[in-house]
Amino acid sequence: MDPLANNTNPQWWKDSGMRRLNFLLLACYIGAMANGYISSLISNLIANPRYFQDIQGLSHPKLLGLVTAAQSMGCIAAFFPAPWLSDKYGRRVGIIFGNIGMIAGFTGQIFCTRFDQFLGMRILVGFSSISNTISSSALLVELAHPRQRAVAGALFNTCYFIGSITAAWASYGALRIRGSWSWKLPVAIQLFWSLAQLSLIIFCPESPRWLVRHGKQEKARSIMIRYHANGHDGDELVSSEFARMCASTAAEAHNNTTGWLALLSTPGNRKRLVLSVVIAVATQWVGNGIIRCVQMHVQKENLLIISQLLPGTGTTNSRNHQLSPPTRHQWWASDIRLVLSLRCRTPMREGWSTPPFSDIHWPDASLHGADNDLFGFILSHRLHFCWLCSDRIPLSFLRRLRYWSDAHTDPLRQ
Repeated sequence: MDPLANNTNPQWWKDSGMRRLNFLLLACYIGAMANGYISSLISNLIANPRYFQDIQGLSHPKLLGLVTAAQSMGCIAAFFPAPWLSDKYGRRVGIIFGNIGMIAGFTGQIFCTRFDQFLGMRILVGFSSISNTISSSALLVELAHPRQRAVAGALFNTCYFIGSITAAWASYGALRIRGSWSWKLPVAIQLFWSLAQLSLIIFCPESPRWLVRHGKQEKARSIMIRYHANGHDGDELVSSEFARMCASTAAEAHNNTTGWLALLSTPGNRKRLVLSVVIAVATQWVGNGIIRCVQMHVQKENLLIISQLLPGTGTTNSRNHQLSPPTRHQWWASDIRLVLSLRCRTPMREGWSTPPFSDIHWPDASLHGADNDLFGFILSHRLHFCWLCSDRIPLSFLRRLRYWSDAHTDPLRQ
């Protein structure tokens, strides 16, 4: 089947309409970056001693865990209101509402002095951020050019890690500041994401699909003509896309299956619901989420594990809690050596033994059972990774990695 004619340049950067559209879609990507920043910030703040001095009550482990989980609690509370707001009043309204709530939460966090205050602000941020994320992802997919829709949607979650990396470096750099602003500055930087998104979303058009669903077909068509066809009224691609959009909207209205009960109406929908829930839970329970939330606390408690893995490397310093490449190099080298052992089907020779297993002096289980459990969880996660890689990576490549890792990790063991 021949592709439909479209009044755009095959290379989007040479097309004025697509350049303008992709620039405006940055507002949606900023929402994903903001989500990554605020989700990763708390694990970086835990490494800052001044954070515990200024916020009363956070020194208690249970209260600290509650603050860490507060954002997720807010997200769960917004499970029903956020989609309803986006469907009822539009994607742009959902984004604006979410950012206003996040700005209030970010500002409140800066002036918090007690645990309960910071907890409430974190819940407010979580509630608002899920509204922003849902509306941003929907607007991105529904407004992107059909030729770029798949790539644009795939890049959304990737931008999460841009915010996450920014949070780590901002927190690390702010440790040089003496006083309360060593933790308040990373918190205040959260405002940048919301202000940047609000400044762009004002100029971003509404979702054409949402407009068609609410009886504004002409406005939806004019947006598609402007951004998907450079103003060409008779464009074949836009006409086909608009016709399919109207047909699917009419079918949904006729069948009246857009409510929540539609998830349970047919066996296929029920299976999809189960798969969605299982995949969502599994991706949060593979180990990285748990380690991210507790690793800074483990390091804070006298580094019961890390200080034994890397004695004499300065891991008792608070700045090294947030930036510890030697630790990551040791774990990475251990994975390479273990994969090589599994691949060759031979025991690891002396000198190949992994530093975390050969050099560690295990703490007394009766005193530090929780830390041993955590270390065992991390170990099982790494072993599973190594087992998956043992038959899938060329042996020659693994050996090169092993020599490179030895060159980078041997000085740390001296």
